[in-house]
Amino acid sequence: MLLAPRARLAGFGLTLHEDKTRLIEFGRFAALSRQRRGERRPETFAFLGFTHYCGRTRDGRSS
Repeated sequence: MLLAPRARLAGFGLTLHEDKTRLIEFGRFAALSRQRRGERRPETFAFLGFTHYCGRTRDGRSS
């Protein structure tokens, strides 16, 4: 998963910071799959000044 961004950035002479780059489980089904494994809710992350997190809509659907 990390190979494509690295290759794309390398074409522009850029690199990913090794200490700040990691894969996290995130998205529509992340909370459900983590709950099944007995883990806490999915991690949040900050990107371009916005904090992204997995949540639910008012009617209970995953967002």
